[in-house]
Amino acid sequence: MQEQETGLPHRALFIGLILVVFLAIAGPYGHYQMKTTLFYTN
Repeated sequence: MQEQETGLPHRALFIGLILVVFLAIAGPYGHYQMKTTLFYTN
């Protein structure tokens, strides 16, 4: 039980870090891609 308690915040921090990095990289690129896709479809 103690191992889970110490491992959970570590995992949450790891997932949070990946999410932040993913949003930082894919956010502007995805927004740009969405704009171009809307432009081409319209």
